[in-house]
Amino acid sequence: MHILKYKSIMACRPIYQDVRDVGKNISSTKKLYIWKFTLEEREYTIELFNSVLSGKKKITQNGQIIYENNSYQGAFNFPFSIGRNSLSIV
Repeated sequence: MHILKYKSIMACRPIYQDVRDVGKNISSTKKLYIWKFTLEEREYTIELFNSVLSGKKKITQNGQIIYENNSYQGAFNFPFSIGRNSLSIV
């Protein structure tokens, strides 16, 4: 299970969070984590696509790819920023 953590200068208001099985042949082999929230009066959607078998990961912010990895690399931690706000997916 992955979670989104934030250290925000501005108020962060969660809107929606979900985890979906999205594997093509065996749905449980790929997970899609979705977080929707407002930050600095703007709405953001962060999506993490995670392959359970290969370890491949892709993270999008409002539909734009901000991270992509094609191999398993152990414990996962991805820090990133939106404006002056620090967030991370762990």
